[in-house]
This record gives sequence, structure tokens and C-alpha cells, in this order.
Amino acid sequence: MQTSSCPGSVKAPFSREEGPEDIASFYLNRGAKLVIIKLGERGAYFQSSDEAKIVPAYPVAKVVDTVGAGDGFAVGVMSALLEGHSVTEAVARGNWIGSLAIQVIGDSEGLPTRATLEQHEAAIRA
Repeated sequence: MQTSSCPGSVKAPFSREEGPEDIASFYLNRGAKLVIIKLGERGAYFQSSDEAKIVPAYPVAKVVDTVGAGDGFAVGVMSALLEGHSVTEAVARGNWIGSLAIQVIGDSEGLPTRATLEQHEAAIRA
């Protein structure tokens, strides 16, 4: 979860940790297996016991409405993990779907169809 009084900064709820690496370590040390932290226009950071990485954001020309961005990110990550994708691929999908969500008004209007998702991911693999 991201809480912030300063754009681009992150602070962990329930702890005094700041910065994605420290926040992830806080939760991993308490039994979490994977921690993913949204970083807004910088992308997202994830850490597990054997991997840590920042996955870059997708550029957006104009932010229209941020409602639904977190839900889009979550559905992208969860659907990719359930389909057997790597954590990096899952976070990248979450970043992409979140970037679509903020370019339209509403919470689900920017979500891609399955066909659009498959086209996007095929283009990445090409």
C-alpha cells in the first residue's frame, strides 16, 4: 500500500519504514512471501526472498482520472500470476492496465478486453 504526503515518496502503513526496499523488507520479515509497491509514474517495485526489481511504468500523455488505477493494477498483477507469468511480467501487466485506467473517466472504462491484452503481450514478446 502506498501512503504519501509527497508525490513519489512511499511510507509503509503500520511501520516507520520509508522507501520501497525498506517497506518490502519490513513485510517480508513478518512472513509475506511477495511485496509489491506501486510507485506511480515510476512504475512499481517488488521484492521476494530471491528477487527484487523496479518494473518501469508505461508513459501516459495525459492523466484524465486516477479512479480505478489501483484496481487496474491489481487485476493485471493477479490475473498474470494466476496464468503462470513471472512476477516481473505480472507487475508489467499491472502497470500497463493501470496506465490505461488513468487515461479515461471512470473506474473500469479503461480496462482492456482479452483480445487487446493478448495483442499487447504478443507485441512485447515480438
